[in-house]
Amino acid sequence: DPNYAPKPGTVASAVKAQLGQTCGWINETSGEILEVAVAAPTASALAAAKSAAAGGTPISAYGEQGYFGVTGGIGSAQIFMGRLWLTVSSPEFVSAQDANAIFPVVVHNQMTAGG
Repeated sequence: DPNYAPKPGTVASAVKAQLGQTCGWINETSGEILEVAVAAPTASALAAAKSAAAGGTPISAYGEQGYFGVTGGIGSAQIFMGRLWLTVSSPEFVSAQDANAIFPVVVHNQMTAGG
């Protein structure tokens, strides 16, 4: 989405606030946005992000543990790999199963990129 910017109050905006990278793709069928975000926040910011995410449903991707939750109608899968905070979010994600189609690909790409 060439006009993408994370909406205030979303997980992607929190990642962006930690000097992370965010991007959005438009689902050409539904018109909804799929967000992918990654950051390497400070230790205290990473601990705060983990704590906030821990209220969600536990998930895993490629052996990495994380959480899934829905806030404000946007489902977000979050994985914490060492110092990295990886997220995938979409209004179309109402359960961890919904995010499972894309999220393992994002984690795999980060792992093979030396993340």
